[in-house]
Amino acid sequence: MDMTMLKSITVTKKNYTDYADFIIKKLCAPKDNKGLGFIKNVIAWFVLTVVFMTFFQVESIRLSDFHWPSGLIVAVPFLILIIVFLYNNHKLKKQSIPNENGVMIGNKTIEFQADGICETNHLGRYFYKWQAFESIE
Repeated sequence: MDMTMLKSITVTKKNYTDYADFIIKKLCAPKDNKGLGFIKNVIAWFVLTVVFMTFFQVESIRLSDFHWPSGLIVAVPFLILIIVFLYNNHKLKKQSIPNENGVMIGNKTIEFQADGICETNHLGRYFYKWQAFESIE
């Protein structure tokens, strides 16, 4: 006997953006070292900084000796670069959301079958074999 399960769903733009955020976090997460790569990187840069400061014998800088206008001149281009990057990133994410009632967003019926998953919407019918899935979460 062939058993199937049918599920009707409506995918919204919010569902799509939540899924995109989930995928980005999953792809950017460290695989095996559980975040130790970041800690090792910070320690390596700290040691490198101490070695260079010792090698060049940099004296400690007091706030009264710091030239604030020069610091501001150096910081402003970096702040502008960061703001432009974040703005463009937000704009790209917003523009990458698919249209309503297209292939990704809208009403669809999902049928779980023994050999795979069949998705049906107003534009067509799509079948995916189980081998195409890494996991279902």
